[in-house]
Amino acid sequence: MLKNVAMKTVAQTMPKVNRCPDMQEVWKALTLFVREGGTAELRIPNSRRGTVSGSSNNLTAAAASAAMWSGKVSAIYFTVNPISPALLARAKNHLQEYARSATSDIDITDRRWLPIDCGSRR
Repeated sequence: MLKNVAMKTVAQTMPKVNRCPDMQEVWKALTLFVREGGTAELRIPNSRRGTVSGSSNNLTAAAASAAMWSGKVSAIYFTVNPISPALLARAKNHLQEYARSATSDIDITDRRWLPIDCGSRR
């Protein structure tokens, strides 16, 4: 029951523009990590159009961009820690194909999350 209440709250909070299932799921994931008004990068490595990358301070635009590529590429990544808003100058709230540069460690403004990858031994 608690899960249903949480899902209903998320659906009510999400902007009504373009509510396709993929976009809705991406938007929910983004809101877990990125604060409203914060800046994050979406990146698609090794696509048929090179590295696709863009910075966004609008979660709805970021979710729409990711949903557009959903199912067409093997992976879409986003930064879990906030990045410098200056990076918006590269590609603000949209994705750029054949991106020449992307976010690096120096562009991270604050460490809020520490992702740990615990893979099994192969």
